[in-house]
Amino acid sequence: MQQEQPTQPVIRFYKLKTNEDIIAYELENLDMYYRIARPLAVTIDSEVLGGRQMLNVREWVPPIVCATDEVFLPKEYVIFSTATKESFRDEFISAVDYLYSVEAVKKTKTPRTDNVIPLMLKDPSVKPN
Repeated sequence: MQQEQPTQPVIRFYKLKTNEDIIAYELENLDMYYRIARPLAVTIDSEVLGGRQMLNVREWVPPIVCATDEVFLPKEYVIFSTATKESFRDEFISAVDYLYSVEAVKKTKTPRTDNVIPLMLKDPSVKPN
């Protein structure tokens, strides 16, 4: 009996009409929407003299405030969509796992035990009125 190989998640690049670029897991390609997960906004900075490019990523949907990391992206907002390079897959998975693992810090009320004494410096050049 042959075991099925697990399919790799589909990772796609989306160029939006708002001039934003995002990369996300594509869960479904529906008639009017893409159902995507864990989208990252990307920008590319070019170094003119060195000829290098730097890829900057940030969360497109802030995971710290949203209840889900899935989004329905209307196709009318997308100029085009394309597959990402195979060499980019591990970089995306690493970045998305790191950025979406952030949790809100729970603040607790603790009584202050230290004594704070304000430091007042006197400017010797100022003469009293």
